[in-house]
Amino acid sequence: MQHRWIGPRIKPKKSGLYIFTKSIRFDEYDKVIFRISADTRYRFYVNGKYVCEGPCQGGGDVKYFETVDLTKFLQPGENYFEV
Repeated sequence: MQHRWIGPRIKPKKSGLYIFTKSIRFDEYDKVIFRISADTRYRFYVNGKYVCEGPCQGGGDVKYFETVDLTKFLQPGENYFEV
C-alpha cells in the first residue's frame, strides 16, 4: 500500500481559517482510499463535491484519521482536493 502526503507542510502562527488545495492526476484507478486528519474541524471536498467533515482529533502524539473511499468522487485526469 502506498501512502502519499498531498498537502503543504506549514505551521500557521495564528489561528484562523485555512484552505488547502491540491490537484492530482489519475489516469487509471480501480479504487482510491484516502486518510484525512486535522488538528481542528475540517470539511473535505473532491472536484467540488462534499466528501466528509470532522473533528477527528488526537492529542499530543496520538493522531486519528478518517478513512474514505474516493473512487466515486474521482474522474479520469486532473482531480482537485480541498480541505
